[in-house]
Amino acid sequence: MARRTGERLRVMGIETAWELREADPKHIRQRFSVVQERIVWELRGQSAIQLDDMSLPKQQIMVSRSFGRLTSNPHDLREALRQHAARAAEKLRQQQSVTSAVMVFVRTNPFRTDLPQYQQRVVVSLERHTDDSRDIIAATVQGLRRL
Repeated sequence: MARRTGERLRVMGIETAWELREADPKHIRQRFSVVQERIVWELRGQSAIQLDDMSLPKQQIMVSRSFGRLTSNPHDLREALRQHAARAAEKLRQQQSVTSAVMVFVRTNPFRTDLPQYQQRVVVSLERHTDDSRDIIAATVQGLRRL
């Protein structure tokens, strides 16, 4: 994506950060997006994102990991998901939030095209909003069973 943005900027005659800084922010927004316009303002030394926005609780928490080796062992997968669920619950508690659902996803290595590919996800609703590791782990294991 960054490569395409660079190509589009070059077509407009913008090849350096200085040239982007000097570009018309409204024109950049029209040709790209508000994100690219904010970059122009940031390059000019004007804050485009309030620091307060960064301290707001996240609406989603993701904990994921790739295995360092191939595995088809259901026990390994279940234990990894249990650890991820516990870490997600910990993150919820740190930001004093709760959840009403858990998404479990499993995916094979997309770079191993010589192997069969698998990619599925399921959302498990919780009976009540919670940050309790036990409830979140149980929902995660339930989701894995569904997959």
